[in-house]
Amino acid sequence: MSGTSKTAETKDKSSATRPAGFEVGAAMREATEAGLGQAKEAYDSYKSLAEDATGLFEESFSSVNQGVSAFQAKFLDAGRKNVDAGFDFATRALAAKSVTELMELQTQFARQQFEALSQQARDFQELTTKVQSDAAKPFKEGVSKMTAQFQRAS
Repeated sequence: MSGTSKTAETKDKSSATRPAGFEVGAAMREATEAGLGQAKEAYDSYKSLAEDATGLFEESFSSVNQGVSAFQAKFLDAGRKNVDAGFDFATRALAAKSVTELMELQTQFARQQFEALSQQARDFQELTTKVQSDAAKPFKEGVSKMTAQFQRAS
């Protein structure tokens, strides 16, 4: 009996704190719970979107970092080749027996360097295009994914 009296006592106390005639209906409680559930789903969805966006930035920065490393290697290689060609030309020019031979060496060196620099420029352009594409790829894929998620969340 003491258990029943406590329950009745608790009901009396809780109804004493509510204004007279105020009852929270089951429909109101269900609507509140449904609203809270929807808010939690929306929060989880937006949190997932933010995490995905962070991942996209990390992938993009990783691609850019790799691209910068590739540029550094390509610049160093091009510089080494150009310096080697310059020293080779200087060695051959010092060994030239006549002005005519020196002029032929100079013409040959200029042509070879023009071709080498043209090829290096094409290589750098290709690398630039690749780095841009690789850096943008995570964003392209992610934006379409996040747009779809956002539309589902809304």
